[in-house]
Amino acid sequence: MRALTDGAVTPSVQVQGTYVTYVRNVGFYVQSDPTGPGVFVYTSPNTPAVAVGNKIDLEVTSVTTFNGTKEVNGFNVLTNDGGTYDVVGNLAQTVTANPTATEESELLKANGITITGGASPNYAATIGSPPVPFSYYQYEGTALGLCKGAKLDSIGVGNNSNGVYDFRSYYKTDTSNVDLTGCAVASMDNWNLEDWSKTDPPPGFTKATAAELANYTMTQSTQDHTTGGQYSANLTWTTQNNVDIVADYAYPVTGGQTYSCHGWFLDNDAAGRARLYIIWSDGTNNLSQSPIPPYTVDNASWQELVTQHAAPAGATSMKCAIRLYDVPPPAPNVWPGTATVLFDDLSISTP
Repeated sequence: MRALTDGAVTPSVQVQGTYVTYVRNVGFYVQSDPTGPGVFVYTSPNTPAVAVGNKIDLEVTSVTTFNGTKEVNGFNVLTNDGGTYDVVGNLAQTVTANPTATEESELLKANGITITGGASPNYAATIGSPPVPFSYYQYEGTALGLCKGAKLDSIGVGNNSNGVYDFRSYYKTDTSNVDLTGCAVASMDNWNLEDWSKTDPPPGFTKATAAELANYTMTQSTQDHTTGGQYSANLTWTTQNNVDIVADYAYPVTGGQTYSCHGWFLDNDAAGRARLYIIWSDGTNNLSQSPIPPYTVDNASWQELVTQHAAPAGATSMKCAIRLYDVPPPAPNVWPGTATVLFDDLSISTP
């Protein structure tokens, strides 16, 4: 299937006796053998008319490539036995590291996942013994209460995003043995950035862009915003993709009331800029992010950014977050490959 040229498949190709291994609201995955291959069948805007465990005969009439993943986007289900074959027990491979091209769109099992950072749905994690880095996408991670230190097992599928592979799970029911006892209790205690008992990030913060963890750092700086402190955070990034840092503490809110995140930045680097934003949650899912407020401007002095918004209906908590951006110079010059901004003294206020 992956060797087919994108577009109409003429004559059509039949895949006989394959099993539905995983169903999403936009399509489903099929696979015949434990070692694959697997393929995603895109059904949107229609919801899939199959269920996990069904054995089907599939006629493929069109294929496409989306973000590097070969997909079926034209098809007919010729037969469906309506069965409930144990696809997890019989077809899922157990992975001990990030999936690779050979596991693209295949059903997978991952045991002993430990969350080390990120936020729903993109988590940084480790797996195995000794532990190795593991990119874990869990769409319902907030509902599960996943946090740094959480441990769990999960089923999911191998995902390809333009050559970057991760393990994707879309439902909390995909997980088992979820253990939250190792989660640190979040607080606002270190928002003055004076505690550097650990670094990159310091206590109270999470690097939330899992795919870019190696390309940005949050380390100690001795250039403090106030005369009463000693330290601030040095935020340095070497990617032109946007990257985020989230304060761990979920501040209680009431829908309709107005709240503000305040933070101090020293941005004296023309190659980058930063902004604050708010992540709202109803306790189960993230509801939205605040609109884009002002960015930092190049200045040799500290500047305060404030983002102020009304909590959406149903919101029960908020988190303050930082997003970092590259600033390319005018052509024909190119971005220098790195940017740095200092950050200090994050706070929340209620007018």
